[in-house]
Amino acid sequence: ILAKMGKKVLRPGGRELTNRLIKSLDFNETDDVVEFAPGIGHTARIILSKHPHKYTGIELNEEAAKKLSDKINGA
Repeated sequence: ILAKMGKKVLRPGGRELTNRLIKSLDFNETDDVVEFAPGIGHTARIILSKHPHKYTGIELNEEAAKKLSDKINGA
């Protein structure tokens, strides 16, 4: 509902909680990570900095998915 109202960043708990959560996860080059609704990619950048074996972002918004894909792939 919030996204349909124009809210671009939906991050319960804010960035600080997201950063703490990701930092507490113990994953590495052998792990596959799936992120639902990666949006603009803040969390994706943190996850990718840990060099998982595979990262998959599932984003229903085609425009956001394209922007995130371009950002991740350096376009």
